[in-house]
Amino acid sequence: MNTFYISEFYIEEGININELNDNAISLILNWIEKSCIEDKDFDLVGGGAGTILYLIKLYDRIKNNRILKLCEIIAENIIDKAKVIDNNQICWLSKFEKASTGFFTGTSGIGNTLLNIENGNFTAKLFR
Repeated sequence: MNTFYISEFYIEEGININELNDNAISLILNWIEKSCIEDKDFDLVGGGAGTILYLIKLYDRIKNNRILKLCEIIAENIIDKAKVIDNNQICWLSKFEKASTGFFTGTSGIGNTLLNIENGNFTAKLFR
């Protein structure tokens, strides 16, 4: 998922993100849409939760409503893949079939991202 940070490169180089043409943004969004359902690491580092945070940051800059729809699709996929364990607790298993409780690679980071979406917090202030 690190390839999504191309917009950050443009910003760091002083290029206005609006200079990215609509086709480039559309290609990135198409790729995310096609591949997000195959996500097996739902975490912040390389999974759907991290992709959501990236998309929210991109939305803050370009206000493309398709981005919000993609966030919903990814969030629904994450929720659908949650595993219920003892005492009605949930977790997400990594591609290695292990549950992690850590923030960047585990349930707490995934949960935080989902709560930000649920609360309508469409600014990526988590890491600001």
